[in-house]
Order: sequence, then C-alpha cells, then structure tokens
Amino acid sequence: FMQGTQWLVYNHVAFFYKNLLLLSLPFFLIYICSFQPSEFFFSSITYANEVCSEDKSLNLNVLNKFTLVTGIADANLYKYLKSKGLDFEHLNFTDHYNFTKKDIDLFASKSVIITTEKDYVRLYRNEALKDKLYYLPISISIDDKNRFNTIITEFTTA
Repeated sequence: FMQGTQWLVYNHVAFFYKNLLLLSLPFFLIYICSFQPSEFFFSSITYANEVCSEDKSLNLNVLNKFTLVTGIADANLYKYLKSKGLDFEHLNFTDHYNFTKKDIDLFASKSVIITTEKDYVRLYRNEALKDKLYYLPISISIDDKNRFNTIITEFTTA
C-alpha cells in the first residue's frame, strides 16, 4: 500500500518516504517498516523548565497564577503543569480551533498566558497579547537514537 509513496507530513504525527513508514502514535511509539516489520523505536516528550516568548523567558517556578491556553487534542501539557504544583486557569479549545476576536480579548485580560508552540505561532502577532504570551518548549527523545538515525540514513541513501 505504501509502494511509491513520497514524503507526506500529517500534523507532525506520521510521515512516509517511499516504502518506509514512520508513525508516531499517541504513546510515542515509532514503528518503521519496509514491506515487513523490522524495528520499533520509542520516543518521549520532555518539557522545558522555562516558558519563552520572542524576547524573554521565565522559569516555571517563578510563575504565580497564569492562564494555560490549549488548542490541542492531547492533555499532557495540562497534566505536566499540574504535576509541578502550579496554580493556573485552563482555557481548553478543540484541536485546530480558530481563535476569535472575542477569545483574543479574553486572553488580553489575563496577566500571563502560556500555550503550546503551535498555538503561540498562531497568536503571538496579536498586539494585545504582547508581553503576556509565552510557550513551553518541548524536545523529543528516541530510545536508540543512533540506531534510528543509521536506519534512516541507510534507507534514504540506498
């Protein structure tokens, strides 16, 4: 079914190259197959200890009360911030939600707003949110990074 497939990126979740399937599932399992199953790789998300904006960053530990704005299907960010004992209001929107002027006005009434990198990019140009809007960076780790990179390199250079 994948024969002849070129690069396809879908919402940072799955992509294909020729007959190679790389698929990241909600539990961050990466499965690689080339007509037959071969190796499994597990990945995980690590959240940063600082929130960032265009020109500054704040340590999570110094934040008192803030507003978390999410427009993602996964609640891991909410759970992570709760596990740190932080005090915040959560404004939860559906995945790919189109923020309205009324939403922006509500956000502008808040003192500090934290969101995902994805939603930060969609919101940071709003002048009303300047100096209030931050995102929490994430990094992705793969369990056997060297082996994973070797397989990808060998496949794409063959």
